[in-house]
Amino acid sequence: MKGVAEDVYQSLLVKDISCNSDFIKECQRIEEINQRRIAKHRFTRLPNVVPVASIGEDEDLKTLIRHIVREEVQRMLAPSQQNTQLESPSLEEVIREVQQALDVL
Repeated sequence: MKGVAEDVYQSLLVKDISCNSDFIKECQRIEEINQRRIAKHRFTRLPNVVPVASIGEDEDLKTLIRHIVREEVQRMLAPSQQNTQLESPSLEEVIREVQQALDVL
């Protein structure tokens, strides 16, 4: 059993192997199991994921990440900045509202 991988050796220890054909069958079964386990599974890339290979030669990964983070932060801040500009009344409007409220009293 010299040269047999450790996992194969451990598996063969617990089996009752009495002849060479049983040994060969068990080794083939273990090899088949290992081939299924090691097989690379293809996956579908998400639509918003860019492969690293598409990064330009002048850009490195850090630059790309910084650029993406900046875009996301700007996207998140832009609506809140627009809302504050639209919703915040001018000083004149505030004074007018206060005067109208006081006139009622």
